[in-house]
Amino acid sequence: KAKSAVDPRFCLKMRMKIIGILLEKIYISSDTYVQRSRILITKGEEYRELGIESLDECIQCLCDAILLLVSFIFNDALPLLFSPL
Repeated sequence: KAKSAVDPRFCLKMRMKIIGILLEKIYISSDTYVQRSRILITKGEEYRELGIESLDECIQCLCDAILLLVSFIFNDALPLLFSPL
C-alpha cells in the first residue's frame, strides 16, 4: 500500500473500487471467511485514512470482519472440534 504523490484521492478511490470488487465478486462463498475479513479490515483502514468524518464506516467494516470470524468459529469450526475420530 504505497502512497502516491501523483493524486492520492485517485489512488484511494481506485483502492476502494478494488476492495468493492473483491467483496462483491471474488470472496463471496462461505469458505472465504478469513480472506473476506482481511479485506474488510483493509477497507476500514482506508476509511480511517479519510479522517474523523469516515469513522462510522471504519468501525462498521471492523465490526463486519469480527462478525464473519465469529460466525466461522461457531458455525464451521466447532463441529470439527467435537466430531468423532
